[in-house]
Amino acid sequence: MPLRQPDLSNFDPEELELLDQVLDELRQHSGTSASALSHDDLGWRMVADNETIPYESAYLRPPVLTDAVRRHAAKLAAER
Repeated sequence: MPLRQPDLSNFDPEELELLDQVLDELRQHSGTSASALSHDDLGWRMVADNETIPYESAYLRPPVLTDAVRRHAAKLAAER
């Protein structure tokens, strides 16, 4: 149990919304089934056992395009 409340001041509302969505999705899984989901990722499938999974492999699958992700992308694009 946490001993204090988290400091969420560094997160935008869109980031917190995305986090809530991911937690809602994973809440239905046990640790074992969540681990099984991760093993379906391309990073796991592209390396042999005991090899390091390249960090960049996280970008190899299409992102989940929620409304929050689209708004965040539009905000970033507008800042350029």
